[in-house]
Amino acid sequence: MDLRPSLTPPRIDTAIVPRLAALVKEIDLLPDGEAAAQIAAFNTAVGSTLVHQDFREYFASQSAEEFARAHLIEHAVTPTPGITREEIVELLRRAMSSRSQEDVETYHALLRVNGAGKAIGWIYWPPDADVIPGAWDEGREIGEYDPSAEQIAEWLFAVQLRPEG
Repeated sequence: MDLRPSLTPPRIDTAIVPRLAALVKEIDLLPDGEAAAQIAAFNTAVGSTLVHQDFREYFASQSAEEFARAHLIEHAVTPTPGITREEIVELLRRAMSSRSQEDVETYHALLRVNGAGKAIGWIYWPPDADVIPGAWDEGREIGEYDPSAEQIAEWLFAVQLRPEG
């Protein structure tokens, strides 16, 4: 399926990622109150409104480069008016089949900004996994959970979105 241009991965200026990553590392090491200029430089370049604490929490799950790239992507995507069920399914399909972490993060950002953020978790875990009798903690194999993009969209529209088409 062809997606509208606003639903395709945006182009980001990857040339500034090393400079932003250096800022992230510098901010992380500076004491509170001493990183205002660096935080302002990062926020201006990215279009974000992060605070000092945001830079102290990135390292647990990603590198400084991944943090910078993720924020560039997050602020480059915009909502698409009138997003349809079919478009949500296609975004889910692409997120689920991509081998590139950057592409996965981009499709996640596109889903979030278009009101389908709840579906991202359902790619990996079923809704209400903690209350399903016999779920993982009681021996169910994670491999048994393999939803289709259509199934995730069905759950999403049942609880959150109402498709226009």
